[in-house]
Amino acid sequence: MTRLARALLRVALPSDRRLDVISDLDDEYVCHIRTGRGRFRAAVWYWRQVAGSLGPAVAMRRRRRLLDAMAPRASRSRAADAVGHFTQDVRLAVRGLRQRPGFAAVAIVTIALGIGVNSAIFSIVDAVLLRPLPYRDAARLVRIWSANPRGIPRNSVSPADFADLRAQSVGPAGFDSLAAFTTGYASTLSGVGDAQRLASSTVSPELFDLLGVRAAIGRTLLSGDASGEAVVVVSDRLWRAVLAASPSAVGSRLTIDGAPTVVAGVMPASFDFPSSDVDLWIPLRSEERSRSRSAHYLDVVGRLAPGVSMTAGRDVLETVAARLAAQYPESNRGWGVTVASLQDSIVGDVRTPLLVLSAAVGCILLIACANVAALLLARGTGRVRELAVRVALGATRGRIVQQQLAESLVVALAGGVAGLLVAYWILALAPAATGFDLPRADEIRLNYRVLGVTALVSLVTGILCGLVPAWRASMTTPDDALKNGRSIANAGRRIRSALVAVEIALTVALLIVAGLLIRSFERLTNVDAGFRSDRVLLAQVSLPSSRYKPPAWASFFDRALSELRVVRGVEAVGAGAPLPLSGRQGLLRFGLRIEGRPEAADGRLDRVYLRWATTDYFRAMGIPVRQGRTFAEGDRTDTVPVAIIDETLAARDFPGENPIGKRVRASNDRIWRQIVGIVGGVRQTRLEEPAEPHLYVAEAQNPSPELTFVVRTAGDPQAVISAVRETLRRIDPALPVFSVRTLEDVVSGAVAPRRFNMLLLVLFAVLAATLTVVGICGVVNHWVSESRREIGVRMALGASGAEIVRLVLGRSLRLTAAGVLTGVGIAAASSEVLTNLLYGTKATDPITFVGATALTFSVATVASLIPALRALAIDPAESLRAE
Repeated sequence: MTRLARALLRVALPSDRRLDVISDLDDEYVCHIRTGRGRFRAAVWYWRQVAGSLGPAVAMRRRRRLLDAMAPRASRSRAADAVGHFTQDVRLAVRGLRQRPGFAAVAIVTIALGIGVNSAIFSIVDAVLLRPLPYRDAARLVRIWSANPRGIPRNSVSPADFADLRAQSVGPAGFDSLAAFTTGYASTLSGVGDAQRLASSTVSPELFDLLGVRAAIGRTLLSGDASGEAVVVVSDRLWRAVLAASPSAVGSRLTIDGAPTVVAGVMPASFDFPSSDVDLWIPLRSEERSRSRSAHYLDVVGRLAPGVSMTAGRDVLETVAARLAAQYPESNRGWGVTVASLQDSIVGDVRTPLLVLSAAVGCILLIACANVAALLLARGTGRVRELAVRVALGATRGRIVQQQLAESLVVALAGGVAGLLVAYWILALAPAATGFDLPRADEIRLNYRVLGVTALVSLVTGILCGLVPAWRASMTTPDDALKNGRSIANAGRRIRSALVAVEIALTVALLIVAGLLIRSFERLTNVDAGFRSDRVLLAQVSLPSSRYKPPAWASFFDRALSELRVVRGVEAVGAGAPLPLSGRQGLLRFGLRIEGRPEAADGRLDRVYLRWATTDYFRAMGIPVRQGRTFAEGDRTDTVPVAIIDETLAARDFPGENPIGKRVRASNDRIWRQIVGIVGGVRQTRLEEPAEPHLYVAEAQNPSPELTFVVRTAGDPQAVISAVRETLRRIDPALPVFSVRTLEDVVSGAVAPRRFNMLLLVLFAVLAATLTVVGICGVVNHWVSESRREIGVRMALGASGAEIVRLVLGRSLRLTAAGVLTGVGIAAASSEVLTNLLYGTKATDPITFVGATALTFSVATVASLIPALRALAIDPAESLRAE
């Protein structure tokens, strides 16, 4: 073929031009011609088309095209030549992949999985961690908490303390402004269809100016709204769902918590402060700021003055806090402040899990790269003779490398496009799979930043996949064609083995991490929360102040409990607030005073959770009574005030003594209450945290307008939902019943973040193991193909089938052992990071390490069996004749 092409070129070339070299490129030839004016290229059509059945007329036309293509192009730059060469290489790569659809499909799908999970996780990381908050000069926004060393480092701020902090810290050396808000609260909207409970936030009017946001329609809150007519700012969601998206809604009146309220404005759809579920922003009334300093329920955000660092701002607040402690020793002695950036306060709890997930998907991508690189190496081994001929005909090392990289880049870019579809699918399913609210979840999407990073990752992936095969191919010499490519095949085998060992190492590390999270999650779900969550239905109500005054609160709940007790299928019913694991409100704590005991010298009080409970509350919740009694029907406002403590408080404040009969009170309470019983401790905020001290007061003696009914049923709690709603609706048709759910759902939601992390890492580990199985199977299969002569000789000399299988498995397991040792080292080195994600499990748990190792060896053995059985089918005589 080459001789005929040379003859055709000699006919076509003018006599003053010398034939330099012809390189075989599948169905084309490229002729390089050297003259004094430079180097030119001419494409010579496939020789059969020129000299075949197309006829002399077609051949002459092709000859004229050849001469035109060979015309001097002195103005063509080297860069243009390089682009032309690369374009041609890309076309050849695409053509080659089309001719090998199986290889192309496996390579593209592998890359798509690696890039897809990376793009999905990067979308989350970008929205949650990297992208600035959508507020003006977000870097200057900080969160401020009260801090008590004997309480919690991040406690809410009392209204009176907030007013003083704002008045004394705003200035050029401190803050531009401070604003307060509440979270975890709700309001009742009535008068527009059925009454409904909506998440609300009470905010100081300056909050919106501090954040630098404006209303989409109407206005935000003004300073005069704190003492004037009741107004509210509503969300875009509420404006569309309830107010029919009417511009005239601004200025209209809504009935909120029984009081007529004017709609001042509608916020943009993107505004979600302090949380995405808030629909109502209500001004913090002026009278709120004069409340007791011991009632901590406000969150505070501040904007640092220009040029003021967070450290300097904290120093200003500490100075004010020290001044308040000296001025109000009874309530503020020992109290300080804690400051953090607003972004850190929002994403702090998810930062470490997201970084671990990012590292995991990075491992997936590296495994995918190693797998595709091994495939390209195997394909390159089969093209040794072709590459050797190219080199013999004058192809440079750079040209060979470029041709190989072009193929890997085509595969990677195709995988990147498919990976975006995988990422879109993952992000579409993620909200339903998480089971919890991820911070800034509404901002997670495949935007231009994600597309740009995906394109960059695809490019880098293509280079990583093709670099080793390209380097190996560039080492080809003309002698390799005569040697049947045996030397390059042996080198390629060693490189493929090293790549598979890397895959195994990364897979073992992921399996260990996934195993640790599984064991941790199992122990967390089996922890004793202090109550029984099975067969319990919860239903919450909040009595509006416009229709219910404090004397009527206890009467309403007494009647509701009496009627709920007779509902079919109900075993016990009580009411309490706030319930364990109930969210933000469950974080409120107060100082505890014990009658007859002196206060600490620094004025600091031991903190307790203050809870309201009715009769039968502990029975319905399944909280055991350790000593004494629970609340009884006779505990009324005209009897001795009573209280119940849990065993955690008893162990802390009454070690070695009987607390029954002693009197205590919370720092926000003026009444001494006699302890009548001790109950089991409960885990209030999170299951992974130990039980903390609780003080329960009788709801009949200290009424509350908002309680949650706890209904323990004989069977499925879902079966009594309609009856519970109907019973409460019969008592007050206008009263909304909300947060109707089972206690098991509450417990499940408390562990949802850990479940999400565990499931994702398990999924990634399974994906990594699958890719590794493909890699092991491929490398062993190629070794069997390349060792047919050796295996045939062994079989001819009497080797049994078992010995051949042991030979193949031995090679695979030696490779696996090297990868396992490396993977165990990687997992051990990551133990410090993993500690924060585990509960009741050490990051070096030997059972998990041994289990992951055993699983990897088992998977490697199964992956190697197919090539091992294929080796048994080799015919010794046929393999020797082929040599």
